[in-house]
Amino acid sequence: MAVLKDVWCWYSVLSVSRHLERIADYATNIAEDVIYMIEGQIVSVGIDLSKAVFVRYYMKNHN
Repeated sequence: MAVLKDVWCWYSVLSVSRHLERIADYATNIAEDVIYMIEGQIVSVGIDLSKAVFVRYYMKNHN
């Protein structure tokens, strides 16, 4: 019975990590869409987001 509890615990951890990764993917997609709507340029992972207008504006006004 203890083994089943351990298996269920690890299954839960893996499930949570999978869902967190999916949330991060959604957040990335939303950020890319916002950059496209504001600046009209297509960005993908690996491009320096500090060049984006809204990031510079936020950093300037919130530091």
